Amino acid sequence: MGEVSSTEREAIERAAAEPMLDQVQAWAAVNSGSRNLGGLEKIAGLLGEAFAALPGQLEFEQPGAVDAIDPAGRPIAMGHGKHLHLTVRPQAPVQLLLTGHMDTVFGVDHEFQQTRWLEDGVLNGPGVADMKGGIAVMLAALKAVEASPLAHRLGYEVVINSDEEVGSLSSADLLARAARGKRAALTYEPAALPDGTLAGARPGSGTGAKKIFRPGRKKPYPPAFVFYALLVGGVLTRRRRGRRSKTMEQTKRIRVIKGGRAAREVEAAQESVGVKSAAAAVREVRDVVSDWVRDHRQRSDEFRRNYSTLLGEMGFKTPSYGGRTA
Repeated sequence: MGEVSSTEREAIERAAAEPMLDQVQAWAAVNSGSRNLGGLEKIAGLLGEAFAALPGQLEFEQPGAVDAIDPAGRPIAMGHGKHLHLTVRPQAPVQLLLTGHMDTVFGVDHEFQQTRWLEDGVLNGPGVADMKGGIAVMLAALKAVEASPLAHRLGYEVVINSDEEVGSLSSADLLARAARGKRAALTYEPAALPDGTLAGARPGSGTGAKKIFRPGRKKPYPPAFVFYALLVGGVLTRRRRGRRSKTMEQTKRIRVIKGGRAAREVEAAQESVGVKSAAAAVREVRDVVSDWVRDHRQRSDEFRRNYSTLLGEMGFKTPSYGGRTA
């Protein structure tokens, strides 16, 4: 991407001198599982203290309301932690969004709670890579940028949410607002192999609930979640660009999930709902997934164009995305 200028070299050196390792070890020592509200409050406080070193307006946004459906088909409110939101120079000519998440997949009762060194230079611990290490790198980079003579040209927002591992439902509106008017959005979660190779795609997951009612009754089927999993299981093997994805084929599993008690309930649900109703539901889910895929591709293409334009304006070479340029 061209030679590194003296200004860029100084910024890199400043970032490298930041206490990133100490920060990661301190942050990883706090359990911040997505449902551990006390732990999320504690890690939010630590992150707030760290990001207070940057200029701009720092605040903690209240989570949006999120409901889930319990096994009996009743809506229940889900609790989430607050989201860190920093806004710096909103009037600058170039605006970026930087995102991360403070929650991890390891609950307060999970056995994986401590960090340890696997070998020289390799630290293992809950949330170390996903993604408290990324947050430390983000902060170090921003502090280096702030010390640069070019800082006045760049404005940015930082959003570190507390619910990424459970779908970002309570932070979706905040992320959408923060993304408006931005030239590019950067997420500091590792997507690289040890040799530096970037991951271009990987299997994903989604969650949802579908109420299936007994004919002539107001009460939904208890195994509604199981039946929905059965439907979605058929979606995962959809043909992609003319050929079946080996990864998705290997990943496809129909499992009894929350709310289901046994495989026989799935069979009972199928028989009660009927083949025609089940086929219609499958088509409905497939249509929704197709819309998601189409929207994702459009957004990805738009990001590549904007990011390439931004790099060009800053004097860098346009990158290649999977053998093609944006």
